[in-house]
Amino acid sequence: MFRLTSESKKLLVDVAVSLLTIWLVHQIRLYIEVYHLGLYKPTHAQNIDWLYKYFLLGYWLKRCPKLEGIVKSEVVGMLSFFIFVASAYGSFVLGMDWDNGVVLTLSGLVFSYFTASQHVVLFCGSKAQSTLAYLGRESLAIYFTHYLFIIAIPWFTPFVSSLTGGGYVAGWELLLGCFVAVLILLPTLLTIRVIKTNRYLAYLIYGDPLVSRPS
Repeated sequence: MFRLTSESKKLLVDVAVSLLTIWLVHQIRLYIEVYHLGLYKPTHAQNIDWLYKYFLLGYWLKRCPKLEGIVKSEVVGMLSFFIFVASAYGSFVLGMDWDNGVVLTLSGLVFSYFTASQHVVLFCGSKAQSTLAYLGRESLAIYFTHYLFIIAIPWFTPFVSSLTGGGYVAGWELLLGCFVAVLILLPTLLTIRVIKTNRYLAYLIYGDPLVSRPS
């Protein structure tokens, strides 16, 4: 008779919890959209619903070293690059959006992870490695805190809307997106550092272990 090991049982529980939380986040988003429309934009419910599954992807990459090894492989890196380019061309140039951008986003994340893990350190040295390691350790806190600093730039949408040519528009969106991401990330990291100077705040807000610090 086939018996599951304790590790296999824990893995199945984690999978079930992940799927359940994806469903719950989506249902909460729908509830806010239908019954509390005034809170829909302030709470960024649509963005949370959209990004949550990709947040879980980061969790599972660390949860399963074998999965992380697959994502870091050169074959997967190559495939994700070509899938990303094809999806971007179909979305921005041909106007095809049959999957609501899931393939484009997923392939872009996989290729970015492959590139960062394999090549950024090679070209930028140990400082880049320590920076990426720090961002990885603080990813949950960043995800939780950055909503406080999401900004709406008045000229962004009119400027992009005035552009013509799919590839040209995509290039500007990528450039401006990176610029806005940096603007959001800097105060987010500063806020996290300030909050984590107090272990009780760090425990209550981010769930950090409540351990005594050396005096």
